[in-house]
Amino acid sequence: MEIASNQQTILDEIVEGRVTVADIEIPTMIDHLPIRSLINDLVRMKRRGSCLKLIAIDGGLGQGVNRDGWMAENLANQVSQTPILALLGNLHTLKKIEWNPSLSDAFPYVAEILVSQGHRIKSYPQIWLNKECSFQNGLISSDQQRTVSLINHNLISLINASKYETVNDVVDGVILWECR
Repeated sequence: MEIASNQQTILDEIVEGRVTVADIEIPTMIDHLPIRSLINDLVRMKRRGSCLKLIAIDGGLGQGVNRDGWMAENLANQVSQTPILALLGNLHTLKKIEWNPSLSDAFPYVAEILVSQGHRIKSYPQIWLNKECSFQNGLISSDQQRTVSLINHNLISLINASKYETVNDVVDGVILWECR
């Protein structure tokens, strides 16, 4: 999970029932009720015997480390025969970024680092088109033109990178949330 590694002990204590999800420190940019509810749901699954291991993999803000490099290293250390589901922010899921040439200090995101190391990555960022309605979700494959538009408009527009014409080597699809 995109939670600082220094919170692993607290995450373990939540699983053991010694503290609650309110005790874990989550960066304010992602800290909201649904993320804490997700942690509670995952903890319940773990307690019921699901083959699940909760790992805080983020380097943390202000720690003086490249967060994506730190997260990629932590994920690579977990690789075995068991699949890994990493719950990360959308930009971390991009397997390839065509940074604008003027940007000399750009770093690759987690998925791009892992792909460059030869790991097989399946990447599905989530995109909400409107947050003020009841939702319906669906999976859109990366080979559909709508996915290109969604990635360019909702992710690439946030960073100093070139827009894509195809996204087959960037993501495997998009989980789209839209109004019913």
